[in-house]
Amino acid sequence: KDPPMHKMTPIVLLLVLSITSCASTGKQERTVSSTSLQLGRKSTYTLAATACIQNEIAEFQKIEGRFEKRQFNFLAYTVADDSIIDIIILNEMGMEIGAATYDGSTVTSSGFFNTYGLPAEYLIADFQLVYYRPDCLENSFSGEAIRITEEDDEDGIARRNVHEEDELISMIEY
Repeated sequence: KDPPMHKMTPIVLLLVLSITSCASTGKQERTVSSTSLQLGRKSTYTLAATACIQNEIAEFQKIEGRFEKRQFNFLAYTVADDSIIDIIILNEMGMEIGAATYDGSTVTSSGFFNTYGLPAEYLIADFQLVYYRPDCLENSFSGEAIRITEEDDEDGIARRNVHEEDELISMIEY
């Protein structure tokens, strides 16, 4: 026997609200030409060429980060090869709530990034610090004070460190 319609109304209403709220994240896009980003105290970083990627990827990733006083933890589907980086941010239901794309010269972002005023070029730069060849990364930093090292710790965890002069400015654990 089918449940009475009044018992289904909250479920239907919740589903409609979920779909419309996902759709309302907006497809309004923001496009920025490759610019210099402040990643260290003295150094700037210009996004590297897409050809600098070490290995092509197409996978779901859990991304954790912070920007200013905001902390983020979300699921993303990332496709990256020698021509593009495309990161699609997903909500808990697997619906797209934002996207960032880098084609080697411009970063285009929508949804999540625009809603919270987050510059997507910083996420692209972070992605590059993790997945790009160290020689390309060092060449993308201004100044001569940047050094990138790779090592395994005592537990066998691979680590990439980015130093500005003698200061560690980024540590990536794989």
